[in-house]
Amino acid sequence: MRCRRIGRMLSAYVDNELGEDKIAFVNNHLSCCPECRQALSDFKKEQELFSRKDSQTGGPLFWEELTSRLREKREELITFIWVRRLVFVTSALVLTVGVFLIKSFIEEPQPVTVGSVIAENGVSMEERIVNSGEKITDDTVLRLVAYHPSDW
Repeated sequence: MRCRRIGRMLSAYVDNELGEDKIAFVNNHLSCCPECRQALSDFKKEQELFSRKDSQTGGPLFWEELTSRLREKREELITFIWVRRLVFVTSALVLTVGVFLIKSFIEEPQPVTVGSVIAENGVSMEERIVNSGEKITDDTVLRLVAYHPSDW
């Protein structure tokens, strides 16, 4: 908990923006905490690198070249994005057409009526008995619904 608090205060500590009591608090902690001392050392190195970078600004040619490179990268990125979109749309279109072609070759069963089945296959003796309205016995019912080897 204490190290986290010190970590938040390091920037102000390096820039001498802390009051005397907080500076004493940070110094006391740094004297007994090697991790926070290392964090302070790393922080100071980063600040030094950034301060050197700020003092070494490029001339006009540097900025022109940088701008030109950024434009090239941007154009490459835009082209890449459009190519990706085109590939995606083309793939989706090919997949959709493929699904419809496959579906058109697969025969779907058509609904049939009882009359059309009877007209095509004729009516068996059992069906005639049932359709005629005659009373039938239990044995006849068993024969009508029982296993027929011809069903296989």
